[in-house]
Amino acid sequence: MISSPYAKENPSSVLGLDISCTDGGTDPPVSTELRDNEVHEWFTSYPDNAAPALRVLVLHDQKPAPNSWLSTPHYTEAVVRHAIWRPEAYIDLLPNRGGGCAIFLDDPCCFVLQTPNDDGPACSFALSKHGHVVKGIYTYQSKGHRTSEGAHLFDPVSAMQGEHIQSGWRSTGMQIVVLPQAIAKVHARYIATELGETLDMMSSVEHLISRYNASQITDLAVWGQKLHTCSTRILDLERRARFQAQVFAAIESMTMTHQHYKNKPWPPLAPLKSQLECWTFDFETLPRRIENARSAINSFVQQRNEQLNLSIAHSSRQMTEAALRDNATMKTIAILTMVFLPSTAVATFFSMSMFNWSAESGDRLETKWLWVFFAVAVPLTGLVLAFWYWWARRYEREVSVRFAEESGYDLVPNQVTLGSLHGDVEMHDVHIESKIEG
Repeated sequence: MISSPYAKENPSSVLGLDISCTDGGTDPPVSTELRDNEVHEWFTSYPDNAAPALRVLVLHDQKPAPNSWLSTPHYTEAVVRHAIWRPEAYIDLLPNRGGGCAIFLDDPCCFVLQTPNDDGPACSFALSKHGHVVKGIYTYQSKGHRTSEGAHLFDPVSAMQGEHIQSGWRSTGMQIVVLPQAIAKVHARYIATELGETLDMMSSVEHLISRYNASQITDLAVWGQKLHTCSTRILDLERRARFQAQVFAAIESMTMTHQHYKNKPWPPLAPLKSQLECWTFDFETLPRRIENARSAINSFVQQRNEQLNLSIAHSSRQMTEAALRDNATMKTIAILTMVFLPSTAVATFFSMSMFNWSAESGDRLETKWLWVFFAVAVPLTGLVLAFWYWWARRYEREVSVRFAEESGYDLVPNQVTLGSLHGDVEMHDVHIESKIEG
């Protein structure tokens, strides 16, 4: 069963806004705080005082909310159908994260709009003509963005300041374009601010690249992160610029229904369209600047890696030279040991008190206790050799098992000898050398 796209009940707190014509005075918008059970009655009733040009239900999300907050209507079906004669167009437009707008020029005329719903501020509204009054529902998220005066971005009261509504428009419904026009101006200021910050960030990275010194320690990853931020922002701003162009086209199509503007452009759009044309140049050049900066950073990274490899090679060479010097020293010590050890052993043996080198003729040169030396020395030597043999066998088993696990040979540790293991290791080295030469 498909659930209804409309809300089961109206929001608990809504602002009702009545906006009057400005040619007969500067009456500020009249706002009314509405509870959920008061929304439908206020929206469908006829005002007691002078009829306004616009009557809008305003809902603002003041808390950080997910981007899906604007994807469905927040009002009941009765309120949405009273706000717009074709609610299906509004409902189908809301889930579009890229935004868009649509107009219906037949009587009654309708205007639906949804800004791109990304990390920036967003709003959506649906307007339609009801006699001499244009009614609608308006929902927006400022997401922390504010105007220079401190008002929430896309706040309709702040956005409508300076907009003029002529009383003669009420018969034709031309006042329906005033709110989209005000939103387009606020949206243009947001795009200009974000684009300026992106250009400043890009210029700072280019300045750092032009002053890069390989001898200094520089975190190139931070530069790459800034370029990624610039690239993401450009995609979002291009999407918003395309949406801006759609709004201009919709407003022009609506104003062309007025007999006075059939053959000449709508004046308030001229500076906005000129600004949009200026942005086009930055949108075309910024990707190339980002790509050039990335190429430069990649070149710096390669240069740094090459310098690091040279430094490692230099250190390895120094270590090799030190090892060769140590090897030569050990070789010298080994040669000296082989030269002096036999004579030392002979001297030590014959210097024992078991020999009497002052013996007279007929006396024995050695004592009867000479056998004690051999009785102690020979077993002790055998014990040392046996311990060495046991330790070597234990090490061979560990090496053979590790070699079998790494190379895949099915070796039994107890059946592996030092010679067979040496042969297998040599064959393994031959295979490795042949692969390297190949």
